[in-house]
Amino acid sequence: MRWFGKKHSVPQKGGRLSPEWERFRDRIDSRVRQRLSSFMRHCSARRIVPSAVDDNAFEDYWRYRTETTALASNNTARRFMARAWNSCAAALEGLPLRPLTEPPIKRAEPAWDAFPPGLRSGTDNYFAGLAKHHRSR
Repeated sequence: MRWFGKKHSVPQKGGRLSPEWERFRDRIDSRVRQRLSSFMRHCSARRIVPSAVDDNAFEDYWRYRTETTALASNNTARRFMARAWNSCAAALEGLPLRPLTEPPIKRAEPAWDAFPPGLRSGTDNYFAGLAKHHRSR
């Protein structure tokens, strides 16, 4: 559509950033900028300035991302974005940025009952043998 209308000043992805977000974007590293790009555009469109970003704004963005985009919305992607924001909050002087709460790392631990009975009894016997007192040194 931009090509047919000969529009050259229209951004290719999303709307323009507000002046506050443009200044923020210009101060951050390109890798962090890439990770935070969609979040910056979301906040800019909702007139949330960088200093007003908090866990509620991030939760609102994540809900939007999950429901309306094809972008990754799993726990890992959320943690990476929160870490990218927190690196900006720690590194950018002169901007009162609040750190975001990182979601915890989910560790999958299989239930002991999920293992075969033979393996469980063999393991129990092995540990019971280790717990016995031995005559050797």
